[in-house]
Amino acid sequence: MRTNSLAFLRVALGLFTAAWGIDKLLQPAHGAKVAEKFYGGLTGTEGLMPAAGAVQCALALLIVVGLWRRIAYPALSFMTLVTLAGVWRSLVDPWGRVIAGGNVVFVASLPLFAATLVLWAFADDDAFCLDAWRVRGKSPGRTAGVPT
Repeated sequence: MRTNSLAFLRVALGLFTAAWGIDKLLQPAHGAKVAEKFYGGLTGTEGLMPAAGAVQCALALLIVVGLWRRIAYPALSFMTLVTLAGVWRSLVDPWGRVIAGGNVVFVASLPLFAATLVLWAFADDDAFCLDAWRVRGKSPGRTAGVPT
């Protein structure tokens, strides 16, 4: 069950990441508007959104197939942590009763960040990924992912 669950979590997080990357590619103005509203414009302008979207899509692909997880998983966790910081008002006051800008939808950023940490922490138990298959090919008998 653990191996299947980790594979499902990895693919789900990768697809979620891809959706936001594709949004930046197809709707750079929307990406810039999100960056302005939640990150004070620090994460990019409309002109940078396609490049950011391409990087995000590349990361998503690495996540989905489970390749270069030592780089991809921390990068995903950092990216979701930045998102979490950007929507902090929603964590403190999801309904905006005391702090303006809260939105209950963004409370999901917290379990999303936690999911990236779980994926990263249990990476060695995910046997259904390219990293694990690469390692098994080089070292017979190995049953899971990248050595820690």
